[in-house]
Amino acid sequence: VIFDLDDTLCDTTGAMLTALEAVSLRTPAFAGRSPAELHALQIHVMQGLDAQIFSGALNANQARTRRFELMLSACGDPAPDGAGAALAYREVYRASFQQTWGAGQLLKALREGGLRIGVLTNYLREVQQETLEATELLPLVDALVTVSDAPPKPHLGSYAAICKALDVTPDRAVMVGDSWANDVAGAVSAGLRAVWYAPVGQQAPADVPHRRLNSYEPLQ
Repeated sequence: VIFDLDDTLCDTTGAMLTALEAVSLRTPAFAGRSPAELHALQIHVMQGLDAQIFSGALNANQARTRRFELMLSACGDPAPDGAGAALAYREVYRASFQQTWGAGQLLKALREGGLRIGVLTNYLREVQQETLEATELLPLVDALVTVSDAPPKPHLGSYAAICKALDVTPDRAVMVGDSWANDVAGAVSAGLRAVWYAPVGQQAPADVPHRRLNSYEPLQ
């Protein structure tokens, strides 16, 4: 079973909101903006940096600094201290890591059932391995494939890479994740089965074979 990481196995959005709220209290340019507003801006800026991150032109620290430089500039700061804001953000963000409710219990049950667990994620290995360690999920993962190792989802090569790492053929693998494009449509195109983790009850945007999972129910 292959899982996405952010907002699938760990509450990335929750940690981001907590960290952005903390940074906004000490950053004049962010004053008066809600964590939700700053989060929307952050996602927009991050998407604009994806190509440089995926190509290796920016490492994690450089990308984080650049992200906050752009965010501060967008909020009217004439001399943005991206490095300082990134450092303050990262400290709170790391302390706020949490598993998605029930994720660890589910992984343990799958492993006890004899299944191998993979994580396929569209970010850098150094960051995502740290996330797995902080949420105490790393010992439950047999293989981790990131954009440091393979093309990003939904490139077919990403699914091939994680299947190879798990020594399984695509038709014997299941992809679980919250992104319709990356974890459902892309996985199905690569020959995997898909489970869409959709905790807020979104409607499927297309007729693609999949199962829906609204929560990781406590296992009895």
